[in-house]
Amino acid sequence: MTLEERIHLIRNNYPDPMTQAQFGEAVGLSKSSTHKLLHDGIIPYEEYQEQLVHYHMIRMKDVLQYLMKKYQHHSQEYIESGKHCIQMMLWDVPDILSTNDIMHITGLCQNAIQKWYASGKLPYYTYRRIIIVRKSDLIDFLASPIYQDSTHKNIHAEAITKAVEWYQCASAFELTGGDD
Repeated sequence: MTLEERIHLIRNNYPDPMTQAQFGEAVGLSKSSTHKLLHDGIIPYEEYQEQLVHYHMIRMKDVLQYLMKKYQHHSQEYIESGKHCIQMMLWDVPDILSTNDIMHITGLCQNAIQKWYASGKLPYYTYRRIIIVRKSDLIDFLASPIYQDSTHKNIHAEAITKAVEWYQCASAFELTGGDD
């Protein structure tokens, strides 16, 4: 689900303001995680008391700001920028890749890559009992939130993230015309 779809879903299905429980349900966090976000001041809230029950009421605006910051790499714009950056980074890589090629590109072991195949996260083909992957499929996967949220993030994933951030800043600079 892209960030835009998630925001649309929350806007249409949750009240403004929402309770701590509704906030947790909307963003997919446990009660203890939402409590920590509120307690640490990461999410602003207003406290209401109804008889003996205390409620933490969170404004929709604050929920959406939290989502945009936490899940920026889920936005369609970020994914497209990521694809563009990865294409530039892999310009000299062949269009058909072996598992060894992917290991070299990502810096990950064969087991991690085979888990991507087995789970269906990274599409592959078999040619004469050899697993091959199209470069375009690898680029799509590396730019996806699935990879960005992966526990296998390493220095290569961080390089992709930094390249996308740089690309977005450079694109914004070009649109504004820079400092003349």
